[in-house]
Amino acid sequence: MSDQPVLVLDAVRDGPQVLVLGDPGTGKTTLLRYLALCHARGLLNGGSVQGRPARFPIYVRIGEYARQGYPRVGISDFLPGYLNRSECRTPGLARLLGQQLEAGRCLVLLDGLDEIGSAELRRAVVTAVMNFVAAHSRSGNRFVVTSRIAGYQAAALPEPFTALRLRDIDDDTISRFLQVYCRQVHQAETPANSQAAIIEAGARDATAIGQALRSNAGIRRLAANPLLLTALVLVHRASGRLPHRRVEAYVEVCTALGRTWRSAQGVAEADLPNERILTRWLTELGAWMHQHRPEGSASRAELLEVLGPWWAKHHGIDWDPNVLTAADPLGTDAGRGVLEFIDKADTHTGLLVERTPGRYGFAHLTFEEYYTGRALAFRGTLSDCTPRQYPARDAVAYAGPLPDLPGTRLGGRR
Repeated sequence: MSDQPVLVLDAVRDGPQVLVLGDPGTGKTTLLRYLALCHARGLLNGGSVQGRPARFPIYVRIGEYARQGYPRVGISDFLPGYLNRSECRTPGLARLLGQQLEAGRCLVLLDGLDEIGSAELRRAVVTAVMNFVAAHSRSGNRFVVTSRIAGYQAAALPEPFTALRLRDIDDDTISRFLQVYCRQVHQAETPANSQAAIIEAGARDATAIGQALRSNAGIRRLAANPLLLTALVLVHRASGRLPHRRVEAYVEVCTALGRTWRSAQGVAEADLPNERILTRWLTELGAWMHQHRPEGSASRAELLEVLGPWWAKHHGIDWDPNVLTAADPLGTDAGRGVLEFIDKADTHTGLLVERTPGRYGFAHLTFEEYYTGRALAFRGTLSDCTPRQYPARDAVAYAGPLPDLPGTRLGGRR
């Protein structure tokens, strides 16, 4: 990797095989989805993307291939079924994909090399990726792969991939982001206002948030991450201020995403997930997913297995594990209760989302790590959680010292 800064969109435009490395929240997945959207629009409208002909975009989460395809099938054979499960049910999909790849018209977007649990499996999947690239690069297809930085070298992509590392956003970029973001929020929330009033209100909010960031060096360092900057904006809009310490920032960010910003938008209290349940259940889910689902998603049945005992505890009854083997586990009282929680969390928070049809995960690894850190703090030991590619103690950085939250109590060492 060169230290010379380049625009990532230019690098993707010019490079046939590009690897994008970045910390959680730096926009890797957003970049790939943006590329897919731009090229899809270009194909539909007969336009171009950055002065080049639009390509046929194919977006794949590599962790899903590692979990559902490898080693049974290669990536080429995995694609039709994967896209069909993602509600892309175009008739003749397998034939269409084959034709586009053979013609060299595709932009293949492989997201999340880091979402594969073990280094051994990651190395095997990297080999599968390189076999796929070798089979389809000669016809002119282009490839972009993303990975977080931690653990990447244990199973690195070889040449001819060109590696880029996403940089922290600087003060000028933060300022431009705040101006555009705040203006668009006011545009969406007060469409009846004049354009001048919307611009003035957006500029006022952007200035206030910018001043708050400049007054606190620690919170400003968090704002160098695009995801956390966006969340901090939500915190400021909900409470009119920014927290002073890093751990408080994570607490308030998760609180804002989980509740306050939707309350401020007028969502009825009954439609929001119970605040005490949300924190406790997501803490347990974060620890479980960190240990058992490195690809970052779980089915409804798996969520019932994890959260069912907590549903029973909430209702003051003993958990019956036979629920999991019932003819319709999700149709039981526990199943309906967990599904109601999942639906509310998916619809009204920015924390837990439906990644693919029927499979749920945290909106970003940052939030999973935060709740894993909480679980570690509760248990007072690191032995109950298995890391992905980095020590579990890294997640403790998200935990604290943790302030007590409604419905929680810290155990173990404090």
